[in-house]
Amino acid sequence: MWAAYRTLLERRPLATKALTAGAIMGLGDAMQQLVIERTHTPAGGVWRYDALRTARQGAFGVFFIGPVMHKWFAILDKVVPASKVGPLVKVGLDQAIIGPLVCFSFFSLMGLMEGQSPAQIENKLKNHFWPTLVMNWKVWPAIQLANFYLVPLPLRVLWANLGQFGWSMYLSHQAHKDVDHVPVPASRDE
Repeated sequence: MWAAYRTLLERRPLATKALTAGAIMGLGDAMQQLVIERTHTPAGGVWRYDALRTARQGAFGVFFIGPVMHKWFAILDKVVPASKVGPLVKVGLDQAIIGPLVCFSFFSLMGLMEGQSPAQIENKLKNHFWPTLVMNWKVWPAIQLANFYLVPLPLRVLWANLGQFGWSMYLSHQAHKDVDHVPVPASRDE
């Protein structure tokens, strides 16, 4: 399987990275819903798996995360000279530029895909952007430092995607934690 993935990566690097990012982002949302939200539904609330939500998060991975990371890692390798401190510089640039961009884009694009109004998206950004970015700065520097020190360029998006699994669960939580589980009255058939 690894050999097949490497072959796809060589033949179709952007498509392979984008589809991998989409699968991992979607899987992260599915796990967030199935493992975390289902077990924390308040008494009287009804939990239902939202497949469209998972598809939206997967689409964010395919059309945003995969392509952006593919291009970003190539740019960093061109802009930052290879040296012992090069990976540290790359982490600094990554966290100063990509961290805020991904957080902003996630809440904005997910809101658009969910049909939220501009005011709702602005409110989501106002309430969740900063705490999410701060958490990003706690999680991603270590992942990216290992990425830039140890992982060859063609595999960096895959490495970041592995970290993305847990992070996508967190993003899913941040994007949907204000959604109430609405109590549904019992039907007459029960």
